[in-house]
Amino acid sequence: MQIFFRIFLKSLVIGLFISILACGRGGQLPVFQDTARRFCIADSECARLEICSASHQCLPRTPACETGTDCRSPSLCSGGLCLEPGVCYFDYQCPSEMACESYRCVYHRCADDSECGAGKRCDLLVGSCREGLCLSDSDCPENDCCDPLKSACVPALVCERYDDGIPPDCQVTQERCDREDNDCDGAIDEDFPDLGKNCSVGTGVCFRLGHLVCNPDGTGLSCDVTPGPSDPEVCDGADNNCDGVIDEGC
Repeated sequence: MQIFFRIFLKSLVIGLFISILACGRGGQLPVFQDTARRFCIADSECARLEICSASHQCLPRTPACETGTDCRSPSLCSGGLCLEPGVCYFDYQCPSEMACESYRCVYHRCADDSECGAGKRCDLLVGSCREGLCLSDSDCPENDCCDPLKSACVPALVCERYDDGIPPDCQVTQERCDREDNDCDGAIDEDFPDLGKNCSVGTGVCFRLGHLVCNPDGTGLSCDVTPGPSDPEVCDGADNNCDGVIDEGC
């Protein structure tokens, strides 16, 4: 019995010694000398800009780049990484009025109306400054009313349904994008389902995010922002002159 016990202890000691050698000094996980990548099991064990690959190494989450030609369209080189428009890892990769949250460029969050510009109020539900927010009808433009469920100004109906038909003072016309019920069907701007959705304009430092709004003649939609100003191109990893190419001539 003692012989078997000694053999067991000897095997255990040898196994521990081999494990320590495999893990490196102090029991630390080995570093891959050829790639300088850390060993990992899950993404959470890697740096923010890395993922855990199938070979259990921390690898870059997105391709590295130096010029705009290093990235596949529509991605652009921003901060040395190929990123799609609106995607980010740091605030400096977003327009000045936006911040990077959950890898997306979003408008700066607000806590109260004092942090918003003229004509805007702080929507506490989402923490962003918005136009058209209201507490009562007096907060809304003429012919609009305050929707208590959305705390938003909505247009009053031009037409209303009646059991005996449409009253003579309401003329049915083709629906337009103008915040009115032109065709008297109880719906407003229903022919423009993309109204209010996100949109973007410009590239590089000129990139801006906005929302689709009715165009001036009411026949379609347009983005409510314009591209930001461009600058002479310099070698800084950004598309300064907004031509879709980064650091050309460097």
